[in-house]
Amino acid sequence: MKLLKKCLVVGVSACIYYLSLLINEWVWGEPGFSFDVHWVFFPSGIRFVLVLLALESGALGIALGGILWIYQDHPELGLHFALMTGFIAGLSPLLARQLSVMFLGLDREFKVVSPMTLLKISLLFATLSAFLHQLWFYTLGLTESWLLSFSVMALSNWAGTLLVLMTFKFMDLSGIDDIGKKLLETIAIKSAQGQPLVVTQTMELSDIASPATIHRRIEILKKAGLIKVMQTEQNQKVKFLVPTQASIDYFEKLGKLMTSALRA
Repeated sequence: MKLLKKCLVVGVSACIYYLSLLINEWVWGEPGFSFDVHWVFFPSGIRFVLVLLALESGALGIALGGILWIYQDHPELGLHFALMTGFIAGLSPLLARQLSVMFLGLDREFKVVSPMTLLKISLLFATLSAFLHQLWFYTLGLTESWLLSFSVMALSNWAGTLLVLMTFKFMDLSGIDDIGKKLLETIAIKSAQGQPLVVTQTMELSDIASPATIHRRIEILKKAGLIKVMQTEQNQKVKFLVPTQASIDYFEKLGKLMTSALRA
């Protein structure tokens, strides 16, 4: 049953990615800058979604969909080119996801993801994919200026990813500035890990802001109904900061919407 489910996810992922490539070419036309470099490439956002949710199965589906598309679009370059290019298309977002978990604080189960973290992760996804693709194209002599083509491809990947994210309205924390968002993200992650922050610990997060600034942001987040103070029965003097249900619902909206998109 598990194998059948994985095969189904791979097949659905391959179809979704192939269709995204088809739609992208229909909307934006043929690559306009250099070999396989579009001005806007929203399938990058589809890769982002599939790998964050379906991991290896999503990556394999991306690879299969990419191989089919590349071989159909560039038969003159041979099957080996399609296989390698499809492999890179599937590997790069999977590798970017792992790097995001290691260095950008991405929750492995994708339960707590703030808009700011999502923005950073999407940039890493877009850049790594462009780097590997252009390195491959350059070794084959398909692009003259590696640096220029890489830069344009990275930006087009990122633009496409942001287009997908904004379509699902993932970036909306009205009235909360960057410091408040970072503070909320930290509080939510610690709470999800079963290690809620004590108020005094939160005030010492010097990498976010000064104690006075953090204190003001805590009050703003409390008034916005995004965090609350909790106490244990054992020690009423210790006050923990935890996200409210509204805040948890906000962070989980990304995962729920992308899961719905994957199952559609």
